[in-house]
Amino acid sequence: MSTRKRTILSAAQKCEICETKERKPNLSNTSIAQRYNIGKSTVTDILNEKERWLAISRDKESVDNALNTKQDIDGNILKTKAAFFAERFSVEDFHQSEGWLGGFKRRHGLHQFKKQGEASSAPSAESIENNRLALQQFLRSYNPEDIWNGDETSLFWKMEPSRVLACSLISGHKKEKSRVTIFCATNATGTEKIAFTFIHKHKTPRTMKNLNYKNLPVYYYWNKKAWMQVNETREKLDSVEVKFLPSNTTTALQPCDARIIHSFKCHYKRLFIQNRIDAYDNVQDGLVEMLADYNIFKALQNSAEAWSMVSSQTISNCWKKTGILPPNDEIEDDDSILDDFEEEEEAELERLIALLPEGDHLDAREYINIEDEMAAKGALTDDEIIDAVLNADKEEEMVINNDEFVPILEKVSLKKAEKSMDNMIRFLYEQGPEFGEVNDELRILKGLHKRVKLHLAKNLKQLNLHNFHDYIADNNVV
Repeated sequence: MSTRKRTILSAAQKCEICETKERKPNLSNTSIAQRYNIGKSTVTDILNEKERWLAISRDKESVDNALNTKQDIDGNILKTKAAFFAERFSVEDFHQSEGWLGGFKRRHGLHQFKKQGEASSAPSAESIENNRLALQQFLRSYNPEDIWNGDETSLFWKMEPSRVLACSLISGHKKEKSRVTIFCATNATGTEKIAFTFIHKHKTPRTMKNLNYKNLPVYYYWNKKAWMQVNETREKLDSVEVKFLPSNTTTALQPCDARIIHSFKCHYKRLFIQNRIDAYDNVQDGLVEMLADYNIFKALQNSAEAWSMVSSQTISNCWKKTGILPPNDEIEDDDSILDDFEEEEEAELERLIALLPEGDHLDAREYINIEDEMAAKGALTDDEIIDAVLNADKEEEMVINNDEFVPILEKVSLKKAEKSMDNMIRFLYEQGPEFGEVNDELRILKGLHKRVKLHLAKNLKQLNLHNFHDYIADNNVV
């Protein structure tokens, strides 16, 4: 009988298992064990100590930030910094030994690599062109419809274009709570876009209670930092060949960076600003007393709508702009078309920003790129790290307390849904030619209306079989 080779998991992998189980509670321990080549009992032991392993995800931010800013980190640097913070936090009997260093690296899944050349320096034009030609050769055997590109981006989902707020964010004086991470992917022709991944920091926001997440227009994930992690992509990559772009070339070679994400953010922020304008107008007109809140569920819906508004022509032009596709004489490469689309989108956003209440507002392009400006502000200082650690519990408590003021939306009953649809159908029948053609909308609404009425009929407890058939006939349920 064959025996399974013993697998030793790092603390980071154990943390990953706990996060996977929290996101997918119905996922069996057997499935997790098979994925990591470990025993089912090992998975159970890990999950029994999930608080310990999940804490690692919260505590490894400093190393991640340093790596993201291309700093060189070795064992001596880690030990020196650890000793510095131990002194500042009054940790007694701390010894920066090789044993401590080894344990730290195992807990956080850190490994030492030899750096080849100046990987973090800007590549030369010649180097970029050589990489472009290599990608053309690699992609030559694939149809454009089967070539995909994906990338992640952060999104401040309810940040208005206030220049004062933006400056405080970039300088680090204010920590923005309303951030999500989004992963989007599309093929080279723009004919297919996957529903993107939406990563928030709460498993079940109050405004999303009672929802069936399988019906959402996005793939919803969560973790305490709202960061993109390996799990989110691993679950979607099956029977594909993955090619990672060379370091520091994504702005030149990656289609998503060639304005696809820019277009998405422009559409999203236009939808958000329109929502805020409507809310301000309702207060000014006396329709409501308080400004309506903009919640994460609305942000999720607007994100999906904004992604659907990124046109196939925009996507196709962005792919052509990178020059990574094999040459094709039939494809016209015209940057002016892409520039025209971008100018139109930004002009509409600029018009909406001008309708907001008076204030010092960012212009459209600054507003679209604010997340990139925030990401470029650099690593935290030692004092900022200490402040973040000391106030972590207070900040988490503040987020939880603020969430308590967000009302839990009451679940919509079948009766309310049936009445609303009945009113909507009547509304469409009442409209004149100026409203436009409504036959398609009526057909869809009537189908949903009948389905709701059928479920209503089944839920009536006191009906006997005879009355049930009468109800079906009277309500024209088929």
